Amino acid sequence: LTIGNAAGTNGRVEVSGSAQLHVNGLMRVGNSGTGRLKITGDGAVIDCDGYWQNSLSTLELDINGISPILVNGPVTLAGALDVEFTVPPGAHRWFTVIDNDGTDAVSGFFSGKPEGTWFAVPGFDAPVIISYIAGDGNDVALFTTPEPGTLALLGLGLAALVRRRRRG
Repeated sequence: LTIGNAAGTNGRVEVSGSAQLHVNGLMRVGNSGTGRLKITGDGAVIDCDGYWQNSLSTLELDINGISPILVNGPVTLAGALDVEFTVPPGAHRWFTVIDNDGTDAVSGFFSGKPEGTWFAVPGFDAPVIISYIAGDGNDVALFTTPEPGTLALLGLGLAALVRRRRRG
């Protein structure tokens, strides 16, 4: 399956609800063109024998839970990742975006989001962290951090503890 195959073309596929998308072979989001794969909700089933996204393309996630892309094969990433929480999640939660059941490492990363990047997400008051070595070491996942107020209180508490230890 190729979404946005030819130069100058735009392709779009949306998977939502309890829809199922089974790809026998490599799923290409963009080839010479621009592709957009949108996943909405947490009931969809998406599986393929490899996932490849070019630098012109976008993986768009509207998360209320999430339906990960189940990949048995290579994962190559470039281009954009757009994330929005439809229901604000709690802090300290992992959301698997790509679940690679093989031993292939993830190659590349989403534009501007290398391993460990913190970024803002509409619908959530705190930054989200991305990892390309999550799960069993080759999954792509998002981690929700505590809200900024909690982080500030934690920082103040640690500063007070350090100050107290220096006096003692």
